[in-house]
Amino acid sequence: MADQHQDSHPKQTGTAPDKPETTSGWRLWLQQRAENERSNLRLFVSGAAAFFIGLGSVLYADQRLLPSVMQELLAASGLVLSSAGALMALTGYIFLSFSRIFRLTRTDEKHHD
Repeated sequence: MADQHQDSHPKQTGTAPDKPETTSGWRLWLQQRAENERSNLRLFVSGAAAFFIGLGSVLYADQRLLPSVMQELLAASGLVLSSAGALMALTGYIFLSFSRIFRLTRTDEKHHD
């Protein structure tokens, strides 16, 4: 009867998973994302536009509207739009920078071969 009871869990061998695969997976994803320069530029420009529209609405609410609930709502929505736009622009800019770094390292590797 001892033969009938088998452990359904596989035994651990004590070896850790290969970390270079994870690192190269991240690098591969980053390279693929950075190679799409048109999309990254669009993300940067649309984020900057959203940021400045949000900033403009905050300034408009502060300078042109009388203190009211409408002023607070406009300022709050402008702040949310500005924050989202800043994050979008930052993300696009970072990926554009990575794109340039990857392009420079590839050309350096080609010149050394």
